[in-house]
Amino acid sequence: MAELYAALVDIYCAGHKTPNAFFVEAALVYIKQAQALQTSTRASKPALAAAQDWLDRAVTQNYEPELKRLYQEMANRGEILDEHFEQQCQNLLQPIWDAVH
Repeated sequence: MAELYAALVDIYCAGHKTPNAFFVEAALVYIKQAQALQTSTRASKPALAAAQDWLDRAVTQNYEPELKRLYQEMANRGEILDEHFEQQCQNLLQPIWDAVH
C-alpha cells in the first residue's frame, strides 16, 4: 500500500513540472474495459483504445472546456494516452479496482 501511495504522490509531483496525461476519467474507462476483456467473451476493443475514444469524445463536450482548449486542435489525440498512461493504469489503478470489485 505504501508503494502505491508513493507512486500516486510521484504522479502528482511530476504534474507540477510538466503536464501529465493521467486522466482519471480515461483511466476509469481503461480499467472497466480491461475488466470486461477478462470477464466477457463479447468485449473485443483494447482497453487503451476505449480510453482514447473517451478522450476523443470528451474533447468535443462543452462540460470539458479545459480538454477542449488543450486538445481540440490536436490532430492525433490518441498519442496522448500512450504506453505510459497504460502502465499507470495497470500498475496503480487496476490493483485498487480489483481489490474493491
